[in-house]
Amino acid sequence: MSDPERRGRRLFFMIAAVLLLDSLSPLLLQFWLVFANVAWFRQVILPLIRAAAIVWLWQGERFLVWPVAGAAVVSGLGDLIIALHIGALFLTPLLQVGGPAAAGLLKNFFGVELFYVVWGLLKITAGLLLLSPSLKAFFIARKFSLLMAEAGRRLESEKATEEPVPAQPRNTVIRHP
Repeated sequence: MSDPERRGRRLFFMIAAVLLLDSLSPLLLQFWLVFANVAWFRQVILPLIRAAAIVWLWQGERFLVWPVAGAAVVSGLGDLIIALHIGALFLTPLLQVGGPAAAGLLKNFFGVELFYVVWGLLKITAGLLLLSPSLKAFFIARKFSLLMAEAGRRLESEKATEEPVPAQPRNTVIRHP
């Protein structure tokens, strides 16, 4: 494996961890907390499709790079927009009230808000890094190695099922009519 392929593999593991955590954690929380009010398509099927797409990327399916990268960037931008919108809605009345109580709320608010902003930026970065040349080299090498392994398995299975050809003695002369 060459340097770009190794770098792409390490990069893919980091990106896959972020994207799988992003897609599967809401699913697990949904089942754990409020199982009765599950929106099956949006909260169960779509996260499972996103997780399956990431697994298929590991198998070397390069046609999924752009959809997964686009979904990660759009999801990260959505997180940033929501964080900024909630920030604007929350900060306006808080700044008007003022006082020590507002300072404590403001400290708690910025911790949560900062988490959403950082998580959104991390998802955008992961989506953009999926388009890097190192990952392209890794996906090509991964697909090639899987195809070669499959070809080897097929060759071994054909050898096992193949009937041996009866050997002709070398000193026999074949005569034609």
